[in-house]
Amino acid sequence: MFKKSLLVTVLSFFLVGCGGSGGTTSPNEVQSNQFLVNWELLVEMDAQKLKDTLPPQQAAFVQFGYKAYKISYNTTYQGQKIVASGLLVLPLGYEAIENFPLATVCDAHGTEFTNANVPTNAFMPTQNGVGVAFSSMGGFVTLQPDYIGFGDSLETRHPYMLKDPLSDGSIDMIQAFKEFAAQNGIPINTQLFLSGYSEGGYATMATLKEIETNYSDTFKITAVAPMAAPYNIDRMAQGVLSTPTMVYSPFMGFVAFSYARYYDDITIEQLITPTYAPSIPTLFSGSFTGEEIYKQLTSNTQEFFTLTQINDYFDNPQDSFKQAIAENSLHDWKPTTPMRLYHCDEDPVIPFALSQEAYDNFVANGATNVELMTLNGDDHSACAALAYPQVVQWFDVKRRGQ
Repeated sequence: MFKKSLLVTVLSFFLVGCGGSGGTTSPNEVQSNQFLVNWELLVEMDAQKLKDTLPPQQAAFVQFGYKAYKISYNTTYQGQKIVASGLLVLPLGYEAIENFPLATVCDAHGTEFTNANVPTNAFMPTQNGVGVAFSSMGGFVTLQPDYIGFGDSLETRHPYMLKDPLSDGSIDMIQAFKEFAAQNGIPINTQLFLSGYSEGGYATMATLKEIETNYSDTFKITAVAPMAAPYNIDRMAQGVLSTPTMVYSPFMGFVAFSYARYYDDITIEQLITPTYAPSIPTLFSGSFTGEEIYKQLTSNTQEFFTLTQINDYFDNPQDSFKQAIAENSLHDWKPTTPMRLYHCDEDPVIPFALSQEAYDNFVANGATNVELMTLNGDDHSACAALAYPQVVQWFDVKRRGQ
C-alpha cells in the first residue's frame, strides 16, 4: 500500500511543512481506568483536506487523515502520583482498509524549554511534522508524551536527562493509550515501536531499557530508533566541563537545574556560580525559549559552573553530581530489541562519538540486532529531517515482518 518513495516524501514534508485547521472538544472524563484520566479531541482533518494544504508532489503520498487527541494520564514522579499529558495522533481513514495493521509508535520529542512547544500545545499539522509523517503518511498510531514537567504537569518542572521519570512518563502514556483504544474500539495490534530525537533519543533508550528490564511481560517492542542522543551523559559532561566554552549553555544549565531538584544531595549553588544560580529556576520554568535563556547565560564554562564543582567532577570519585550523571548514563548494557541508532557524522551539539560508543558497547555486550546508521550532516537540529524519514520507512518494513 505504501509507496517506495515514502522516504523522499516524508523528507520533503519535514523541510516544507503542511497546514490545516481544526477545533477542540470538551474533555471526556473516564472513571474506571488505572492510567487514563481524560481525553480531548483537538483537531480532525480527513486525507483530502490535508492533501489540499500540500504541494502536489507531497499530497500524492498522503494516505490518511490526521486526528489528534490530548491524553491526560496518571504517572508517578519521585514516588508521588501526578497527572501528565501527551498527544495521540490517529491515521484517520484506516478503517476503510480491511485487516489494516494498526501499529503504534511512541515518539519522544527533542529538548524543549518552553511549554508552548510541547506536543499537546503544538498539535496542528503545521507544527507536528513527526505526527503527520508517522500517522498520515506512514499509517501508524503516534504517541507523543509532553514529558513530566510540561503540559498537565507543568508545575512539577521537567526532569531533564533523567532516565527514570522519562521512561515512566512514556510507559504510562502507552498504558493509558491501551485503555483509550479499548474504550473507543480502536483495533490496535501488538506491534509497538519507539523513536525519539536528541533528548527524545535518550528518553527512547531509557524507555527501552526499562521495558526490557521490568515490563517484558507487558510489552514486546518491535523495533526502536534512538537518534542523536547523549547516551553517555558522563562523557558529555566531561567534554563540557573540560572546555573553556560551551556550545549551547541552556543544555547544561537545564541538566544542572534538573539534577539539583531531583537529588537531595545536589544543590544549584554547588553547581552554578552566584552570578547565575539565582536566575536558573525562573529561566527553566517552561516560560522561556532556548534563545531567551541563552541570552541570559554565559558560554564561558568557568563563569557558569563553580570551580569547585569542575574540579570535583574530575578529581573526587564521591562527587554527588558525577555519581548522579553516571547513574543516568545509558551507553553500556545489552539491548535485545532490533535497534538502529541514527546520528549525523558532524553533529556539533551531540557528538557522533556518543552513538558510536553506545553501538560498540552494545555489540561487545552481546547484542546481535543493533545497527549504527551514519548520516551526513553538521547541524544537530537539521539532522532530524534526515533521520526521521528513514525511521518511518524502516518501521514500515518491520511492521510487515521483514
